[in-house]
Amino acid sequence: MTELQNKVFAGSLGAVNKMSAVKLLVNTLIYGLIAAILVYVVATDSFDWMDVLLVAAFGFIYSFFHDFFRIRATKKMLAAHHAYVLSKHPKTELYVPMLDKLGNTILLKRAGLFVENGKLAMEAFNQPAFTSRPKDSITIGYGPDFRITDAFDDVKKPITVFKAVLMNNPYQFAIWKDEETVAAIRAFWIADRKDE
Repeated sequence: MTELQNKVFAGSLGAVNKMSAVKLLVNTLIYGLIAAILVYVVATDSFDWMDVLLVAAFGFIYSFFHDFFRIRATKKMLAAHHAYVLSKHPKTELYVPMLDKLGNTILLKRAGLFVENGKLAMEAFNQPAFTSRPKDSITIGYGPDFRITDAFDDVKKPITVFKAVLMNNPYQFAIWKDEETVAAIRAFWIADRKDE
């Protein structure tokens, strides 16, 4: 793997799977607050702070392991997507995972961009739930069926958001915000705009 490819994987994984101490603390406080309210409402005469602290501790443990296993699953899926694209397109020069932003959460899409023989294409994976390896996929080359129409950096997250048209429908995706990678993808968009 090239240095750029390694950097893209590490950055994409970091954008998707940041384990945040603040998030763990907030979740713990929320679980503790809910437990305190429930204990107070249900058992007003026998309010026990130990019960509340116990629920908050279990909330912390749950949040920690939830994030830990989510990170592991995402790493596995990212590696499987890359391996699948390389097996189908052995001359792939660069694979860029596509990301999606839902609220404050960044997710790995079941699609990715790749450059092969100097051309950009998108690989859309058919991936059954609870598996990391795609069953099959379709390849959509950059052109009439898939083209980028706009791009902008997200101000809160380390991603660049792209607006596109996919099979005549609006489509939005993001990639990890890295100057070299974003420039490589934008080059196809800029060349496409010059041809219009």
